[in-house]
Amino acid sequence: MYTVQKAAPRGLIEENQLQRLLHAQKAFTGVEDPMTKECLSVGEAVQKGWMLKDTAIHYMEAQHLTGGLVKLNTGRRVSIFDAIGSKMIDNAMMRELQNESTYIKDIEKISYKRALDCCKKDRVSGLPMLPTHSKESGNNSTRYARL
Repeated sequence: MYTVQKAAPRGLIEENQLQRLLHAQKAFTGVEDPMTKECLSVGEAVQKGWMLKDTAIHYMEAQHLTGGLVKLNTGRRVSIFDAIGSKMIDNAMMRELQNESTYIKDIEKISYKRALDCCKKDRVSGLPMLPTHSKESGNNSTRYARL
């Protein structure tokens, strides 16, 4: 397995996706505070002004819905209530993560949580697979894509 930085020069990542993937990687590895060099969680980076809330909320939503927010010093997942207690997020972020109506919706306008609920487990890999429909081919065959 490669980090984003190692995969890019090998041509495994399209150039137009590089920055987006680097930001997403920071959601799990932390955001460096340029002043103190301290490694911050996404929520802490927002609180200190090093990451835009609109960007960070997408990462925190994905973490929250897939097992909890990532606590950087342990690498473990924690509930949003534990995240509040350890000051990883503030009350406003907690409310936003709890409110399903604020989740970003795309194409069919469903939440990430609902998408996970629609998934079927792949028999071989065990990964959640989301049913997709091909608009380009003009047929209505259902396929499954990794989520």
